[in-house]
Amino acid sequence: MLYSLFDYYAKSGLGYSGIISHYINHFYMKRNDLEKVRKISTKVKESTKFEYLYRASVVHHAIPSHTDFMTIIDDIFWFSFRSKSTQAVGVMEAMEQWVERSMFLYHQNYLKIEAGLRYNVLMLIKKLDLHEEMTEEEYKNGPK
Repeated sequence: MLYSLFDYYAKSGLGYSGIISHYINHFYMKRNDLEKVRKISTKVKESTKFEYLYRASVVHHAIPSHTDFMTIIDDIFWFSFRSKSTQAVGVMEAMEQWVERSMFLYHQNYLKIEAGLRYNVLMLIKKLDLHEEMTEEEYKNGPK
């Protein structure tokens, strides 16, 4: 049966990185290979829009929202005709790259950033309306 991934992850205690790695490893990798994930990562890293977003967030001392990350992916032509799940992985990769580059700036406010990014990941999943096939037992038990 198809279940909403928003509900699935919202009830879990996973942080943003836990949600991202669980989604990629348990759902996205069922239909795609590791090479595609690497290609997505490369496309995000090479994006000039990502660099602009990163610099703007440093100047304004703010965590970008999920819509800010989605605009990066929307502006990369390679993602234009891809599935919603591929676009979601692209946005998640952009979030991971942002955290990797800016954690030294925000290390005192890590819990605030963790909560903000978790919210962003959940809103991304809700906005893209991602659903996955799973048993009722898996859905009730949540991600592990």
